[in-house]
Amino acid sequence: MRLRTLGGVVLEGSTFTRIKPLLLLSYLAVEGSKDRRYLSEFFWPGASDALNSLSRALSQLRKDAPGAIDADEQRVWASVPCDVEEFLEAIDSKNLEKAISIYQGAFLDGAYLQDWGIELEEWIYAKRELLASYAQEALLSLAEDDAARGRFSEAAKRAETAFNLSGAPVPEPETFPRYYALLIAGHSPLAAKIKEEADGYGIALKLKTEEAKGRLQVAFVGREKEKAKLEKLSKGEWAWVSGASGMGKTSLLKSLSGIYLPARSGLPYATLEPLLGASLEDGEELILRKLSKLEGTYLFDPWEWIDQESQNVLRRLRDVLPSCTIIIASKEKAPFRVDLELELGSLSQSDLQRYGEAWEKTEGLPALVGAFLHGEALEEALENRLKALPKNCEDVYLALSLLETPDPALVRRALGLKANQIAQAFEALLQVGLVGASSKVRAVQAAKDLLESHKLRTSQLAIKLARELEGLSAFPLYSLAKLLWEDADLPKVQEAYLAWANELLRRGFPQRASDTLSDAPKGDEVTLLKSRALERSGLFKESLKELEGLKETPEVLALKGALYWRLGKPEESKGASEQALDGDIEARAEALNTLGHLARSESSYKEATDYTRRAAALWRSLGHQSRLADALNNLASVKALQGEPAEEAFLEAFQVAGDNPLLRARILINLGWMYNKNNDFTKALEKWQEAAQLSEEIGAKEQASTAWNNVGVAFHHQGKLKEAKLAYERALRMAQKSGEQLMVGMLMANLAELNQDKEAWEEALRILEEAGHKEEADQYRADLPSDHPFRNHDAYL
Repeated sequence: MRLRTLGGVVLEGSTFTRIKPLLLLSYLAVEGSKDRRYLSEFFWPGASDALNSLSRALSQLRKDAPGAIDADEQRVWASVPCDVEEFLEAIDSKNLEKAISIYQGAFLDGAYLQDWGIELEEWIYAKRELLASYAQEALLSLAEDDAARGRFSEAAKRAETAFNLSGAPVPEPETFPRYYALLIAGHSPLAAKIKEEADGYGIALKLKTEEAKGRLQVAFVGREKEKAKLEKLSKGEWAWVSGASGMGKTSLLKSLSGIYLPARSGLPYATLEPLLGASLEDGEELILRKLSKLEGTYLFDPWEWIDQESQNVLRRLRDVLPSCTIIIASKEKAPFRVDLELELGSLSQSDLQRYGEAWEKTEGLPALVGAFLHGEALEEALENRLKALPKNCEDVYLALSLLETPDPALVRRALGLKANQIAQAFEALLQVGLVGASSKVRAVQAAKDLLESHKLRTSQLAIKLARELEGLSAFPLYSLAKLLWEDADLPKVQEAYLAWANELLRRGFPQRASDTLSDAPKGDEVTLLKSRALERSGLFKESLKELEGLKETPEVLALKGALYWRLGKPEESKGASEQALDGDIEARAEALNTLGHLARSESSYKEATDYTRRAAALWRSLGHQSRLADALNNLASVKALQGEPAEEAFLEAFQVAGDNPLLRARILINLGWMYNKNNDFTKALEKWQEAAQLSEEIGAKEQASTAWNNVGVAFHHQGKLKEAKLAYERALRMAQKSGEQLMVGMLMANLAELNQDKEAWEEALRILEEAGHKEEADQYRADLPSDHPFRNHDAYL
């Protein structure tokens, strides 16, 4: 249960609706436990037996809302959470959005009793006004946050809600300027009413729309501590604010009270001219004497641009202890003694926690923070920032942004820079916070967006970097610079694409490997690897077609042998695989694996075991974990076929497969098949569904087809015919695309059984026999019960 009191009074999770007991419960939830006698007099001031009235109310609550309230002989208390408590916690923790979401309306709105007594009535109205005032202030604060980000329409709507908030007290005249600025900036009609009411109090509101927007938008954020320190400077004290360009020094100075004096160069005393007027011709001594008598605060920005004569006077002024306060901004450290020195760097995550994704998008770089808060494109702000830096900085920063790991030496070689040039560029980038001490790029997302918007420049940088790299590390860069490949690049480009595709295969993403190789420079090695990727994806026809025109080397024959087996051509498969045995270790391992499959399909389990063990040994010697896991999976399957315990064997295959999704899905299919064979149908279905999902995610159609077939069989056995049919049909579509005749035949047979179509079932068995899977066809017939014309089958890989 939960007691909702804001916008009404409802005990959620209960049907209890009596108003007086609910008011009692609300009072206790808000005020805490109270003495029985106090409550009886507070709620039933005119009753002849107030304590008895309290007891009746408590009894009603205990009966119809058990657990909502509790009491002992002396005191009574609420035992149910209340929205007021949640609201106040959100207010205290400055989670204003949450607070407003909880505040659904005036406290105890609509709750009314004729005999509720003056004290209770006064308490309700006082509490209603207090809570509404908190909500009102929260809405105003949120509105000002919206305006600071340039969202003036949203800000005006929040201000309107705050002003008209039900149950809230009439806004104090002192708040009219806050309301008016928000409303006029958002073009709200309510602004006119506020202005009229303010006039009645003698408060003149003359702000125009653009002026209001300028005041409301944040000039800087996260510098509250620095600002507070500067505002505490005493009369005659000097402060120096340093930091790289773009760190917000100017914004900080402009936020302070005082006379802002932008640096001017050229004519003598140009910077001090606004303070001196006609005294410019009096000479340095008289100028110094005049400045020493100034009162107030003066803000100079930046020191390095101030004309030399003004700098000289200011240095001397520091020594004569003037009456005014001086604050100077600069990129450099203070050249003389000051009372307070502040160095501005990037803003921290805690500085920006009130501003949504500001930290994630900008990493605290003030120039980007301002753009983010104003709704500007960060890549444009970043580009402007880079263009303001010395020569080479932009290229160095963008080149670093293209690299997964920072490598200044690589960037120097790629861009043809000298050691001193790269060092100067890094120093400039470090000062403005665009790179860290370890050369790591900051504001990465903005950098990527900038690169995306300048494709030609990105390609030019990428090709330069790629030419300095090899293999895997070169691929992402070559892929960004396709239009700039030259004939001399092609061998290295091909090498990079092959390395990337091989890594995708190793990790279990064959479809992505195939797609990658479609863009690679043509060559026999690329064609062979693409065919292998298509085979791993279950696209056997496409894989075989890819091999057309290639010389029949042992490697090509080994792959053809595997494809012929999958496509239901056992004689061709055996011939090609036996020829491949004359090849290198990898070709022999693949051929032995296929011969093991062929022996298994003929129920020659000892021969299948021998072939597969030899294949596993060869894959192990090569260090090919993925192919080794495949062979171990096949061994475990043969064990299971022979009725031997195979769970440990499958677990070993799992361990070798690691995180490879292709292999894990394949092993899951066979593991599920073993569970099904052992009548553990729940575990079997669980493994097959997991395998189907994994296979579809990586585009392995043959495996997905097998997994969905098995899911269909599991549902079929459970009598869930609709689910079984959907699974079979999904599997058949995938099997037809991959061209694997074994699965096509099995699925046709299973669907025929489901539809009670004996003729279709016979045709399915014929397909199996013609594809060289006579064992499977015979097994279908052998499993035939006397009272049933045919029977469905699951499958293993």
